[in-house]
Amino acid sequence: AWVRRHIDRTRTKWNADRAPMARAIAELKHFETAQKHFEVAKLAWIRADYSLVAAHAQRSVALDSTLPSAQYLLGLISLETDALQEALSAFSAAEQLDPGHAFGQALLHRARVQHLLGDQNASLTSFEQYTRTHGSNHRSNYWHGEALATAGRSEEASMAYRAAAADPKSRLTAEENWFRALARVRCWRVDRTEQTAGGSK
Repeated sequence: AWVRRHIDRTRTKWNADRAPMARAIAELKHFETAQKHFEVAKLAWIRADYSLVAAHAQRSVALDSTLPSAQYLLGLISLETDALQEALSAFSAAEQLDPGHAFGQALLHRARVQHLLGDQNASLTSFEQYTRTHGSNHRSNYWHGEALATAGRSEEASMAYRAAAADPKSRLTAEENWFRALARVRCWRVDRTEQTAGGSK
């Protein structure tokens, strides 16, 4: 699963045409707008040029904080670089400006960052809101399971991991397949722990 994910990301990066980004950067020298900075940041994100993403996403938001797409992208790059407070602010802004932004991904990532920051009550509330509004998938179930486990709700965490590990009956994207693989490892460890505990009685 890791190899497939790595290959998929590398293929996306190298197949991305640099020309549109170069044109957008050239245009910024003559006329600076929040939208144009966002376009550069988005194209740089596809190419995994994270320093360029950060600079242009931050500038886009500085010029116009009401662009949910720019806020969301700023959240992604902030999460990628472990700037968690900035990521939380950006994802929250994107969700507030456009509820359900990016098919619910702003809300899901907000939940994830809240968990990483140790705010489990807020995290679980956000995960529940995401599931109620947008359903669930292998990644959301896996992240939800981690938050539940941290909160000490082990039985619910186990259910979330099993949902994340379930056979989808169809081909998954490389990203979703990665989270399913992680969940399967978690389930295996839980089963081994339970078997060990049962055998020691």
